[in-house]
Amino acid sequence: MHWNGVYRAPPFALNEANIKEAVGCKSSASTMALSPTVNSTQYRGGLMLDEQEINPSQETFRNFLRVLEPLVLAVGGSFLLVGLVSCFSSFGGGSPPRLFWCGIVGVLWTT
Repeated sequence: MHWNGVYRAPPFALNEANIKEAVGCKSSASTMALSPTVNSTQYRGGLMLDEQEINPSQETFRNFLRVLEPLVLAVGGSFLLVGLVSCFSSFGGGSPPRLFWCGIVGVLWTT
């Protein structure tokens, strides 16, 4: 749109009254007032989405990750501990650390 000094309002302003009209709710004087949030909907990319449209298997996957993440952290922490012990114990013995690679694997797994 070319700017010629005259303000033109956008064709659709997103406010609570327009949302309720689009959903099909009756609007009254109390609902015409603007509110900062609308509790029952989510907005993604300017589109209104109901919570029921979210993938139902998401909760199962989230619970799987809640179990898997501490296990990965424990395995990574144990690798890191073995690598650090190998590194620091080699200082007194004069031989190079044999399990230093465990420390590198542990750092990668814990980040």
